[in-house]
Amino acid sequence: MNSRQINFYLTSRDLLGLENQLRTKTEFLIVESVTRQARPEILDSLAIRNPEQDRLKICLVQRTKLDEIRLRDVPGQELKFVDELRSPVVEFIRCYETKKKIRAGRLYFVSRYFDPDGHLVSKDSGFVQWADGLLNLAKRRLRKDESSIYYYGQEAYDLRQTNVEFLI
Repeated sequence: MNSRQINFYLTSRDLLGLENQLRTKTEFLIVESVTRQARPEILDSLAIRNPEQDRLKICLVQRTKLDEIRLRDVPGQELKFVDELRSPVVEFIRCYETKKKIRAGRLYFVSRYFDPDGHLVSKDSGFVQWADGLLNLAKRRLRKDESSIYYYGQEAYDLRQTNVEFLI
């Protein structure tokens, strides 16, 4: 399996700034990673509006690839999960944030994987190019901590000088 990712710390303000920056450079839809429907629910923003109910894990997808998203049934439940392994999606885990803590988030996608028969399957090159571009845009928008693997939004970076705890 081949995959790529970036890990980051973002405040809610940083998240909206990143979304705005990404939307000026590329087109994408935001979908829930879990659904009770036959298709994933489309969200209008990366923003976390209800921290008690909103899932941190969502997916980004090109509008033209929306119908290619595969869902996996959850045994014994009426839920379906987006199958990130076989679908043309970028997983986006939003940062959990309180006044005293920020948990890391990430952008992640799989470019190649092994099918059940052991054959290596490559995802569509157009998807891989788009997903790579999305991660590269995020890297340019965020600030890299040279002593770690993490990127920071500006507000989160400034909070490092306070008593806010950064969690993995």
